[in-house]
Amino acid sequence: MFNRGFTKGHVLTKGTKDLINPLAPGHMGITVGQVTHVDLGKRRVSVQLSESIRAGDGIKIKSDHYETGMQLTQMWIKNQKMKEGHKNDLVELPLTGKVQRGAIVYKTSDKELAMLTEDSIRKSELKFPIEMELNLELNEPMELFIKDDRGSQVRVVSEVCPEKALKVALSEERVELQLRKLGDDPYYISNLNINLGSDLALPIKELNALRRDAIEELNLIRCNLNQRVYNESLMKIIKQVHREDVVATKLNVKVQDMEQLECLKGFDIDTIYFENLKTFEEALLFCEENGFKCVPAPGRIQTSLENANCRDKINALNTNEILESNVGHFSLSTESSIM
Repeated sequence: MFNRGFTKGHVLTKGTKDLINPLAPGHMGITVGQVTHVDLGKRRVSVQLSESIRAGDGIKIKSDHYETGMQLTQMWIKNQKMKEGHKNDLVELPLTGKVQRGAIVYKTSDKELAMLTEDSIRKSELKFPIEMELNLELNEPMELFIKDDRGSQVRVVSEVCPEKALKVALSEERVELQLRKLGDDPYYISNLNINLGSDLALPIKELNALRRDAIEELNLIRCNLNQRVYNESLMKIIKQVHREDVVATKLNVKVQDMEQLECLKGFDIDTIYFENLKTFEEALLFCEENGFKCVPAPGRIQTSLENANCRDKINALNTNEILESNVGHFSLSTESSIM
């Protein structure tokens, strides 16, 4: 839960002072009540609730001059300890910090909502299907095959060999139980084939180790971006970008100042986008000497005054190009000598 109020933003705001909430530029929560009384003797504050609150919720009490916050561990209604308070209830909360009568009470975190969110994340955990095949034969090394949804395949062979069982033989059910113990690994077994010889004995820890080794190898393969398999739609986009009719590739570089610009001397660069307009004339001279094209690149975030100064600077430079990266830069183009 995050809230800091709403403003008109960059599009509808004329000045920068209205871009953010002046009362709380960060998380402010939602209003749940107002302080009606402060009891310094009992170290409690009375709050008339406009929304429900529960033990475990985080609250903030804010007045003109003071602000304090806490995680609710207890509350009282008519001197009875309660775990929650509802809309229109008059509740007493522990007094922490300085609080004034009339102060607004905000809920900054909701324990129940947080628990629901965590539970939802756990239940929606993304897991990928894998197929497993295990070969267990007398006096032969254990062998485990895994194939994932991408077609990647893993084969792991253990140095441990199953032996003849003296008492209780290994059952297929027990083997399956151990193989399916994938825990937090991002997989589930969609198909399992166990080739189990008769009357075999094997330490369970060796079977677990074989499974872990195979999963680790599969993880390494899936993390290998150089062997990523692209789908057909993505391949079409790549082919469009790498057209056969492209006969030349140009390198354009954006730099902030002269120190960065001077590092590019000797490189085969077509265009330099230069951010520091105060030293643009110096940058332009450097680029002319080194065969670079130089284009001004105004800062991405600027105040109205900075925009005005930038527009005057561009007019003075008598340039016919700038690098536009937002709507504000488009206004610079239309209001300057470029358009």
